[in-house]
Amino acid sequence: MNRRQFLATAAALSKVGPLAAQTANPLDRIAVLSWSFRDAFANTRAKNGWVPDTDLDIMDYPAMIADRYDIHAVEIQTMYLKQDPAFIKDLRGRLDEAKSKLVSIAAEPPDAVNAALGGDDEAARANAVAVNKKWIDFCSEIGCPVLMINQGNLHDNLAPLTDSAKQLVEYGKGKKVTITAEPRGTSGRQPEKLIQVMKDSGMKATPDMGNFADDVRERGLREMIPFAAGTCHTRYNPARFDLAKLMQITKDAKYKGLYTIEAGFNGDPYVQVQTVLDNILKYL
Repeated sequence: MNRRQFLATAAALSKVGPLAAQTANPLDRIAVLSWSFRDAFANTRAKNGWVPDTDLDIMDYPAMIADRYDIHAVEIQTMYLKQDPAFIKDLRGRLDEAKSKLVSIAAEPPDAVNAALGGDDEAARANAVAVNKKWIDFCSEIGCPVLMINQGNLHDNLAPLTDSAKQLVEYGKGKKVTITAEPRGTSGRQPEKLIQVMKDSGMKATPDMGNFADDVRERGLREMIPFAAGTCHTRYNPARFDLAKLMQITKDAKYKGLYTIEAGFNGDPYVQVQTVLDNILKYL
């Protein structure tokens, strides 16, 4: 399928949450997650992972995505970033050169920090909130509108996580950064619990089609997509789910935000990202 055939026919898109998708170009509805290329980056390559001819550098990432896929929106995980003014200035310059936008940063601190966000240890929870506030600062400095936290597995008592999320939401407001979370682990099996945290804290969602448990995937996506802050992680895995059906759920919900490609788990990630892209465009 030639994705450029969509250019003349796609409808203009309205503004959703902190991200604007007002364009007739369907490729402007797409972003690419850096984790899709985890084996292309030396610091996240699996022990027996795919090995590129040349390691990918995060500074080259925006231009590579723009040049190879004609996509100018990227999401990046924090393991590829440095909380350093010179690094931020350099990456911001590279984004500008590629005419690209960093639409979301996924905070991936150590697992202990993630678990502490919803835990009963107040000192550990305060530290976890402080760690994420630093990434909110990073978002503000580089001009990224969304920070997706990693809340880890949900605890039985949701009150501590709700309080942590409230603190981050309030801090983010002052920096013009929206806080989101995606389903993962227990919240992928019980998405209604994470949605309750969102309702009670003001936090938004980054729905992830692949992170819901198989038996609740369609329900979970249907219930979470109204809370989306403008990005939805999108995968292609026909052995596990029907992408056409999931895309229709988002369209029925009048979702007008970005579909972020998450791929690259076995084999050449450059090819896999193209496969996901081609399949999203079939149903966009």
